[in-house]
Amino acid sequence: MADIFISYARADRERIEKLASALEGEGYSVWWDRHIAGGAEFSEAIEKELAAAKAVIVVWSAEAIKSRWVKDEAVAAADAGKLIPLTIDGATAPMGFRQFHLIDLSVWKNDPACAPFQDLQRAVKARLTGEAQAAPPAAEAPWTDKILKPFPLAVTGVALVAVIGAIMWMSMRAPSPLATPDQSKIDRSPHDEAQRAVAKDGAIAQPSTNSIAVLPFADLSPMGDQEYFSDGIAEEILNVLANVDGLKVASRTSAFRFKGENKSIPTIASELGVAHVLEGSVRKAGDRIRITAQLISADSDAHLWSQTYDRQLTVENIFDIQDEIAKKIVDELQITIAPEKVDRALAAKTETTNLDAYELYLNARNLVGYDGAPSVLKKIALYEQAVAIAPDFADAWARLAFNYAILPGWENDYDTEEFQLKAVDAIERAIALDPNSDEIYTFLAVVRSTSFDWDESDEAYAKANELSPGNPYIAYQQGIQALEKGYLAKAIALFEFAINADPAPARPHNFSGLALSSAGRLEEAEAALVRAIELGYSGQTDVPLMEIYRRTDREREFRVLQSMRFAKRNYAPLAPELIRVRLATGAKRETEISRFWRVSAELGYGRAKLIGGKADEPGGMHLVDYMTLGEYQVLLQPRPAIFLAWIWAPEFDAARKSDAFKQYMRNVNLVSYWRANGWPDKCRPVGEDDFECE
Repeated sequence: MADIFISYARADRERIEKLASALEGEGYSVWWDRHIAGGAEFSEAIEKELAAAKAVIVVWSAEAIKSRWVKDEAVAAADAGKLIPLTIDGATAPMGFRQFHLIDLSVWKNDPACAPFQDLQRAVKARLTGEAQAAPPAAEAPWTDKILKPFPLAVTGVALVAVIGAIMWMSMRAPSPLATPDQSKIDRSPHDEAQRAVAKDGAIAQPSTNSIAVLPFADLSPMGDQEYFSDGIAEEILNVLANVDGLKVASRTSAFRFKGENKSIPTIASELGVAHVLEGSVRKAGDRIRITAQLISADSDAHLWSQTYDRQLTVENIFDIQDEIAKKIVDELQITIAPEKVDRALAAKTETTNLDAYELYLNARNLVGYDGAPSVLKKIALYEQAVAIAPDFADAWARLAFNYAILPGWENDYDTEEFQLKAVDAIERAIALDPNSDEIYTFLAVVRSTSFDWDESDEAYAKANELSPGNPYIAYQQGIQALEKGYLAKAIALFEFAINADPAPARPHNFSGLALSSAGRLEEAEAALVRAIELGYSGQTDVPLMEIYRRTDREREFRVLQSMRFAKRNYAPLAPELIRVRLATGAKRETEISRFWRVSAELGYGRAKLIGGKADEPGGMHLVDYMTLGEYQVLLQPRPAIFLAWIWAPEFDAARKSDAFKQYMRNVNLVSYWRANGWPDKCRPVGEDDFECE
């Protein structure tokens, strides 16, 4: 049996052969899979050699980090205390293995005297002899490194140019302080926390030491099919930490977007604006679970703390591990927090004693994205299973209620009243089980607004904000409700707050764009909508963007987007005629509308067929197209509350002057709400019983 076992990806075989030869040239016995004898059982031979080796070199590369075999061998080596990780192409070790020092052989040219190879030899000797090997004295760092190193990776654009310019100036004359970057030219976009403001004294603003990001934990389970579980464990720890007063925690959306990206911890921390990062791994096999967590300092990339928890797989043990990790982080960061506040944060986490229900819950939460009704239906099915076997699971009831409430907004095939009743029943069960959860009260507010119970929705939001002041998710949801009620300035302010606090989620940018467009701030609206698309939003950004293009005289962009929107609709042949109507103004518009109905009849689309179909359903047209044609009576068709967020947009300017609009506002209880709480930005009372909107 050999002293050294090399684990690697097949694509790197040529470089591994050179590495093995170099180690053998230094007198070590090395095993890698070329030594498997013909006819030998492949996995059995590997397991024997892996167990017998005194040192296991795991060679990480762009291909190796994708290999389940390499990860399994790395887990076995780490558990046995004989892992030596290195990289041959600069790849960062995958999550779950970054607590180990990584030797960089990416610049190695097969020279045994090369410093990185000498580092590897010292590591091997330490494993074989059990004694630490002294490293040679470090060379004096170049003066440019001393200057550049303190600057965080967030320095970009003009700020970076200023730094480089200062360095060049210093190389030509005696050293002098660096010039203050031009603050007016630094991008302070709220879309990226990494682009932070410059402090008054000219220094780059540093993140608070009491700040952390929790990255998704790596799934190291044998079959690699437990990603939802490992993600869920990380998210639960994140949620506990987020409830600790005095600790800034990057949101799930912000932190989890780095999943699968080969970025260093300092880079990730810089982009998230945090001083520490928690990463780890989960290995779930049979009735055992192993959770490894490591806390890393962003500025030095040093591991402040690392711990492996090997327990029987029970919900109680999972929650205990989450508590231990959260408490350890608070201790390590030396945050001065009253013990009762920490205990209160721990008590706020998801709880159930049923492992199957907990797994269903995590699986449902992992179904993120914007694929509409199919995703919502999957979540509903999973949450329904969870509460069926664990009827005391408050969080599962709350999320079930939320998905019941929003389903009709995604697809009109689902009866709004039926799902509202289901949502109310589920949220009332959740409140009864946990009356002190800000998240549950936020979901209660959404459920009440979908039933047009505006006062009760306001009360629920007030309670949620009392329990969790400054929560960006609550601000986002409350912004949607403000937009639905027509309070545009309030909605814009709430969306701005939510985005500044957590810029990664796409939906707040989309609704911010919709609110800005409704307020006539078209340039800002376009920027917000484009940002939503960049962040992965797949909803109907095309509708407000088309109107922005039309109102800013960009006819070409308008026509292209309008044609794309019609491509998947059953009345696509009518697209050119609808475009003519949308672009027409004044008396010509009426002429184009008459032409539309004439051409539609010639193409087999009778007026009765198009108007008879329900908006946004097969046989009907998109609601905006009805508004284009002046068919305002379709507003009185039953529709979910989320539609109200659109009715203040420029596309509905003419519709808001119609009798149908007035009746619709009365039907959804908004007129009585306005009279008691103040009129929206675009409406005003007329006498005692009437009102008008612009």
